[in-house]
Amino acid sequence: VQQMGGIQDPRFRGNMTVSYSNSGFDMAVNGRLIGSSTYDPNAISDEYNDEDEIPPVFYMDLSAGYDFNDRLRLTLGINNLTDVMPPYLQGTYLGAGGVYDVVGRSFFISAKTKF
Repeated sequence: VQQMGGIQDPRFRGNMTVSYSNSGFDMAVNGRLIGSSTYDPNAISDEYNDEDEIPPVFYMDLSAGYDFNDRLRLTLGINNLTDVMPPYLQGTYLGAGGVYDVVGRSFFISAKTKF
C-alpha cells in the first residue's frame, strides 16, 4: 500500500540539472534527491521497527555529448557517479516502487543518426 511519506512515496523528490553547451559539444550534471521517508507509516508504535526512519539519498549523474555533423550524435554518461547504495531495508531491493537505484554506478553510450 502506497502512502505519502512511506518508502515507496517519499514526501520530496527533486532533480536539478546544470548543463553547458558550445559548438556541438554539451555536458550535463544531474542531481537526484530522494527525501527521507518512513519504512512503515502505519506502524502501531515507534518501537514497532527500530529502523523506521529512512535517511535522504542523493544521486549524481554525468553525461557528455557531441554532434559530429548534422546527422550523427554520440553521447556518453555515468549514472550514480558516486556509487551510492540504497538504504538497506526489507523491500528496498525487492521493488520499492523503483524509488532507489539498486544497480549502483552504471555507464551508457548512445549514438543517434538521421537518415
